[in-house]
Amino acid sequence: MMEEFPTGGKIDQGRKKGQVNVALRFALSSIGVLGLGAVALTGCGSSGSSNASAVASSSPTTLKDQLFVDADTVSTAKATTCWLMNRFHPGDKVLFRAKVFDGATGNVLTNKDLKSVVVGLPNGQNLPATYGNHKTDNFWAIAWTVPADYQTGTINYTVTATSNQGATGQWVPFKIASSSLTILAPGAS
Repeated sequence: MMEEFPTGGKIDQGRKKGQVNVALRFALSSIGVLGLGAVALTGCGSSGSSNASAVASSSPTTLKDQLFVDADTVSTAKATTCWLMNRFHPGDKVLFRAKVFDGATGNVLTNKDLKSVVVGLPNGQNLPATYGNHKTDNFWAIAWTVPADYQTGTINYTVTATSNQGATGQWVPFKIASSSLTILAPGAS
C-alpha cells in the first residue's frame, strides 16, 4: 500500500518507521520550519532515535534542490556491536554514521547518487565517509580515532552531503552540551 507524502512523493507502508519521520520532516520543511526530528541509527544497522537534527542546504529553491542528512556517533569498542555514544577519550574510535535523503522523494541516496558525504571537524579536518552495508542497513560511515592531544570538550562537527547534481545538505548537532560529541580528558568519565 502506498501513502502520499505531504510534498507529493510516496512512501511504501511496509518501510521502517524511520521513513515516516522523513515524511514528517518534509511536511515541516514545506511550511517553512526546519525538520528537527531525525532518523538515526541506534545499533550498527537498526533504526531508532537520537539527538540528530536535519538541516537543508542554504537557500534551496525547491525540495528537489534539498538533501536531508541524518547522523549520529557510535562506539565500536566491542568488536561485535556498535552503540550510540557521544563521550569519548583520546585513543577511542568514533564511528560517524549518516543517511542522506532526497528532498523531493524521500528516497535514501547511495554512492550512485552522491558525490560525497564529509564529516567536518572544528579543527578544519575533513573525513570522507564511504557508503556500504553494515549488517542490517546501508549507510555512510567513517571511523576516526581521537588523537592523544586532541582538545577536550564538546566537538561541533558537521556532516555535509553533495549530490552528483550539486545539491547539498548539512547535519549539525543541537547546541546542547549534554547531547554533543564530547572529548573527555584521559581518565575522566
